Amino acid sequence: MCGRYSLHLLSLDDIASHFAIPEIEIDYWGPRFNIAPTQNALVVTGGGAGGGRRLRMLRWGLVPSWARDRGMAQKLINARVETLASKPSFRSAYRRRRCAVPMSGFYEWKKVPRRGAGRGPRKQPLWIHREDRGLLAAAGLWERWSDPQLADASAPLDTFTIVTRPAEGALLEVHDRMPLFLGPEVLDRWLEERELDEKELASWLEAGTSFGGLTMHEVDPRMSSPGFEDPSCIEPLASAQPPQLALFDDPGSQ
Repeated sequence: MCGRYSLHLLSLDDIASHFAIPEIEIDYWGPRFNIAPTQNALVVTGGGAGGGRRLRMLRWGLVPSWARDRGMAQKLINARVETLASKPSFRSAYRRRRCAVPMSGFYEWKKVPRRGAGRGPRKQPLWIHREDRGLLAAAGLWERWSDPQLADASAPLDTFTIVTRPAEGALLEVHDRMPLFLGPEVLDRWLEERELDEKELASWLEAGTSFGGLTMHEVDPRMSSPGFEDPSCIEPLASAQPPQLALFDDPGSQ
């Protein structure tokens, strides 16, 4: 699962350059340390001029085009890669509306014991990121929804979900899922507006990507609140032992 993430390491121009986006259509964007479901976030899609890429602001939490209302969004912040082609909520977007979600890192929570007898464990947040602090591109899907109760459909709602895969390595001790990250060798094919062959997708999962290893460290528990937006969201806690845990040492193990 991926229920919270950050995007703060690069400027808007740098992000556009990283994804080879020819023109920025967004008026303003600032660094985000605690992006939560139902909030707007940067997403890379196809469908730009000449078939190129676009950098857009979409709402996190997928609302399928056939939904009666927006209520499904909170339940569809993630999509399992194993059921993209078969689950009604995702299969249409999987065929034609795939996207990439830029992130500096994502958060998970582990259970740690509380001090004092009879007290249950608490959840300690962890920030998981590339060892070199480079940009990550998570696989996503996006949809366009219009409210069937409104006669004017001129202002549709564009939403997205983050695709997840089985976790590996030390992350399994925290959660059994993680985002499906796209290396540069598969990003182009993922963003193409065409149907994706199931065998091709399976080969990506088997081969992994080549962006390097991931590490994680404990961070300020205040970031568990969606309203807490501060650089301390990603800073290691002084009490964290050890400060960093290697998740992937082999660049091909993701």
